Amino acid sequence: GKTSIGTCLAKLLNYNFYDFDDEVEKYYGMPIDYLQKKYITMDLFRQQASIALLHILSKNESKNAVIALPPSGLMSVYWKIVNESSGTIIVLKDSAVNVLNRIEFFDKDSKLITKNLSEKESKYYLSEIQKDIIYYNNSYKKAHYSVSIDGSSILSKLKSIIQKGNDKGENPLPENEPVKPENIK
Repeated sequence: GKTSIGTCLAKLLNYNFYDFDDEVEKYYGMPIDYLQKKYITMDLFRQQASIALLHILSKNESKNAVIALPPSGLMSVYWKIVNESSGTIIVLKDSAVNVLNRIEFFDKDSKLITKNLSEKESKYYLSEIQKDIIYYNNSYKKAHYSVSIDGSSILSKLKSIIQKGNDKGENPLPENEPVKPENIK
């Protein structure tokens, strides 16, 4: 969801797009799995990965950019960086079932693998996704905009993101001229 919508939104606005996970791997020259294993806790990993976020934000071309962050993007060390940026924060929300239907698996080298889930695995992952939604939900209140992508097309979601800003009398992406939802094709 976040990568597909982020990519489309960036193209629509003629912005650069950054997938944070990809950028962390580029910055450190290794797959995330290897980088995570170097640190005892996820918090220590996130502290290290946050350096890549600072690197993205220091680039001149990131002034007009869409950055897809992980669910933890509005927590702890990431939040400190995001909060100091001048960007607009948009949270994408979806149902646990839809997330499960889109779930992708990667090997330790970050290569996409095909995995057909058994009924037991599906129940397990659905339960974990539901727990994550509950856990991260409170941090999502920090965003300027929240958009549910449950069962909608990417195009309608982009229109919704832009309309939310227009409804408040502002452009959700302030450095550009306002974009009108009816002009999105």
